[in-house]
Amino acid sequence: QPGVYTVTLTARNQAGLTASTSWLQAVHAAPAAGGGVLINEVVAGAWRGAKDENGDAEDWVELYNSSASAVDLSGWGLSNKTNSPFRWVFPAGTTIAAKGHLRVWMSQKDRTASATNLHTNFNVDNGADDVVLTAPDGTATGVRIDQTTPALTTPDESWCRAVNGSPTAAFVHCAAPTPGAANSGTTTGPSTPVQVNGSMRHRPFSGPPSGHPD
Repeated sequence: QPGVYTVTLTARNQAGLTASTSWLQAVHAAPAAGGGVLINEVVAGAWRGAKDENGDAEDWVELYNSSASAVDLSGWGLSNKTNSPFRWVFPAGTTIAAKGHLRVWMSQKDRTASATNLHTNFNVDNGADDVVLTAPDGTATGVRIDQTTPALTTPDESWCRAVNGSPTAAFVHCAAPTPGAANSGTTTGPSTPVQVNGSMRHRPFSGPPSGHPD
């Protein structure tokens, strides 16, 4: 139980004489699972936005460490399926700084050599897939740290927590993604479908096409 307690140590020698000493000992609550790391922002409809090291606009997820200490992510899992939490695993030595952000590209490129350009072996379907963060505990399922199912977003819009970095904050549509910085929380309006590379994505509605009646 958390609190401050008096601890007394008593010793007895062979002659039967005793001596005691006492001190105060603080007992702190156990840290929350994950040490304060959470999913902070997701882009699942990348089109012309942030580019990876190859110059490709890829989907990405940003983690945020709300704690005052760095957290070691070695062996943690990211996935787009709740029943397969360790589909992609953070390499040994990966850390996220206190009050820091870490972006991972969800590109199917499966890269772990560079801590600044991590890539999962999966991507996400806009408006359909989960994003799941899991810590290892020696079992196949691990400890679920955080998860979200991003709503359908317009191209290059993000699904982000507002207020930034708060585990109780709701996710909203953010018009301007902010990888590595606090979420803007600026929401967008309705959207209409547009075909991008053979798949249907959405873009903000801007009224009827020129020359057509309302």
